[in-house]
Amino acid sequence: MEPCGSIIAASRTDSEKGKVNRDSKDNVTPPCVRCAFFYVTWDRTFPYGCRRFGFKTRSVPSHEVLRSSGAPCAFFRPAGKGRPGGEGAR
Repeated sequence: MEPCGSIIAASRTDSEKGKVNRDSKDNVTPPCVRCAFFYVTWDRTFPYGCRRFGFKTRSVPSHEVLRSSGAPCAFFRPAGKGRPGGEGAR
């Protein structure tokens, strides 16, 4: 069994390169950390959020969208330059 740190590092590497993530069912999910609507909350229970869908979650928002709807996130928009979260975040 691999240590958790190597799994996290691998997923960060894929996200940082702008690649899409694949879940166990081989569905494609966009990299939320690169999305204009993604944000990190102050809520320890729900640390991640999606402004477009208007929810906070314990996991990456695109995974929650896939789990609840059965379809990959359709609202992914690459974050613009400037502040973290990009220009379309609000």
